[in-house]
Amino acid sequence: MAMGLRASGLLIAILCGAPVATPIQAADNGTKETEAVIRADIDGNGFPDRIDRMIFQRPVGLRMVSVDGGLRCREHTVDETEKIARFILYPDARLPGRVIFEHRIGIGGVTSREVQLEPVGDLDGDGRADFVFRAADDTSQEIVFLLQKPGRFKAIYTGTFDVHEVRLTDTHEIVRFEIGGGGQQVLSRWNPAREIFEALAYGWITGDCVRIRWSPDPQSEAVGVVHRGHLVEIEDGAQDPGNSPTGGELRPPAGPDRPPSSPEKGLAATGSRPEWRRVRHGAVEGWISTRYLSVTSPTKEFR
Repeated sequence: MAMGLRASGLLIAILCGAPVATPIQAADNGTKETEAVIRADIDGNGFPDRIDRMIFQRPVGLRMVSVDGGLRCREHTVDETEKIARFILYPDARLPGRVIFEHRIGIGGVTSREVQLEPVGDLDGDGRADFVFRAADDTSQEIVFLLQKPGRFKAIYTGTFDVHEVRLTDTHEIVRFEIGGGGQQVLSRWNPAREIFEALAYGWITGDCVRIRWSPDPQSEAVGVVHRGHLVEIEDGAQDPGNSPTGGELRPPAGPDRPPSSPEKGLAATGSRPEWRRVRHGAVEGWISTRYLSVTSPTKEFR
């Protein structure tokens, strides 16, 4: 699999209308496993705190996007069961606790075998302890940075990678190790000032049912489909996100014969042609409009 990124099948499950749980409640069916995973002074007040990990299942409505032989997307909703890992912080190891992070680790009968939350030092330089979350099975792993902020925690999602080829280094880079000892390639790098990962060799898909095309033309034949949150390898490299006018969208440099790009609304209004990048997703190679690509990691806050 190219670049060690996990490729999707032809049936994609997207969370839709998930139940909202109260801070320390588990699933509707009451099934849960709870254990203390961290005992340390997390908030810096001199007293030991505790973080518990709760794993439980709950029913959920899923919007299933099926892709037919013509690479057309069709949607329908099904009832399924999802498996959730929830982490609860008890300041000074006392009640009440509060949820600082939760993440889906399984759907139906497919679930991650290893689920960990570990201290990772001070990632953003604000003097507070931060954490890294990992969920892994035999073939893939997810990595999420969890930054401690006043009254909240901020999750930075790096994506899903091949468990054998891709690693998070001590310097907080996501790297792919070449098979056979042929060196390594940096895929993304942590930017503590911006509190995001900046991609060097791949991008995040920002739309649903985005077609990979044979050539850089919206009328070209579709050779594959990707969805929001998927990772694709950008074969010709990602533009430095610090030079992007939007901070997160992939933009080519301006030049004498290439004017600066505009956001999607501007493209539609002016009729300008969007820029394209050649990408690889699993065994599929082709072109994607940059309006559906981001070179900075998704984030979410837990209060």
